[in-house]
Amino acid sequence: YTNVGSPLTWGSGYSAQVFYASNVAGGSDVITATFRTSVNSFGVLYVHEYAGISKTNPVDVTSSAVGASSSLNSGSVTTTSPNDLVFGAGVSDDSVTAGGSGFSVRDLSYGNITEDKIATSAGSYAATATHSGNRWAMQVVAFRAAQ
Repeated sequence: YTNVGSPLTWGSGYSAQVFYASNVAGGSDVITATFRTSVNSFGVLYVHEYAGISKTNPVDVTSSAVGASSSLNSGSVTTTSPNDLVFGAGVSDDSVTAGGSGFSVRDLSYGNITEDKIATSAGSYAATATHSGNRWAMQVVAFRAAQ
């Protein structure tokens, strides 16, 4: 697994990070996670499998942000090609209540969110969501489509 950037530190010492793996065959997989610091109360992994992503150069662009408001926003990225998979992952100090416009929500477990959409054209995209808390972190990764 490869990280798409440094961990986002948010809230009271929490962190969040997106990883991806290339050349993974579909079906059952075993995933083992090692956290960079000891986990005292809980650690959460969200695992999604997608097809049609570039195997040689999958990550197009990324952005991330932390904040204190009712809306989560990763910040904008500008994709370089059509058909990118735009993947968003957000964490809340309470509960995420809705995904961003045009995104399909994949998981709302533990008060957080994963969501995605296909970028129909090259352009500007951001992962957004709303929540019932105050503090949050949000990441977006645009993955290139296989050619």
